[in-house]
Amino acid sequence: MFETFNAESLADRPQALKALLADHEARLEKLLSKKPYRFKSLVRPIQQMKDEIARFFTPVGILQYTKNSEETQAAYSAMLPLLSEFETRFSQVERLYGAFKSILSEESGLTPAQKKVLEDLVLDFELEGA
Repeated sequence: MFETFNAESLADRPQALKALLADHEARLEKLLSKKPYRFKSLVRPIQQMKDEIARFFTPVGILQYTKNSEETQAAYSAMLPLLSEFETRFSQVERLYGAFKSILSEESGLTPAQKKVLEDLVLDFELEGA
């Protein structure tokens, strides 16, 4: 259930996060290049990418709050701006906003849960100024 985390690799985590985020940006571009947009082929992979980021960062956050040291502070402090920048760029991708709206209005057979996910994603974009 839980992944093994090597606390000795903290110094390497910020650079590894940069690589992970760059990979996710490339994956997002690839996803956006494939039309028609569908929940299964766009939203689900994006949710999986966000989950990967959370699983990557969470151990560092837990260590920062439970076993605070100079090393955990350095890794945590180096990673936060990377995450913030990525999320800011992600929330301003107009094509993604349009894709979410398109799926919500055009895809038939969405479950109530899928509709709610899409409504929340669209709302997030609109609250960010879309």
